[in-house]
Amino acid sequence: MSFKLDFSEVNDNDYNIADGEYEVVVKKAEEGTNPNGKSRLHFDLVIRKDITDQRFGGAHIFDDMYPQAVDGKYNNSILMGFAKAAGLNEGQEFKDFGDFLDAFVGKPLRVRVKNEKSSWQGKEYENLRVKARNVSKFPQVDYRANGIDLFAGGEEVNISADDLPF
Repeated sequence: MSFKLDFSEVNDNDYNIADGEYEVVVKKAEEGTNPNGKSRLHFDLVIRKDITDQRFGGAHIFDDMYPQAVDGKYNNSILMGFAKAAGLNEGQEFKDFGDFLDAFVGKPLRVRVKNEKSSWQGKEYENLRVKARNVSKFPQVDYRANGIDLFAGGEEVNISADDLPF
């Protein structure tokens, strides 16, 4: 059976996330560097597929935070606001910064995004920027629908019959 390509049906707007608010779930949160070697916090947010009345379900929004030029530290106000929006608990303590970032994985939140033009080294770019992070209106997440495996990277647990109460 043959298959014929027909590009007349391509809608470029189907690929670019439009400005607006989206319910998302955090797929990954990590500290590292960007391709140019600059330190950053990188959050991979997935637009939720289990919220049926929003477009772009399954698309990724990348939310990067860079250290401030003044002191080389991340903006604590923005970071704590992000943690609050993600539903982390006031006063919660973590063994280290990596453990803190791991606590974001699987958390739902609502973000407002805007496409912005910028230039770098004489080239023009359009980037999708997260402008606000808020508490989700839909805190119950169907992780399977969103392709999030909360147990990825976890350690295998072996349970023998003697460990079971029945």
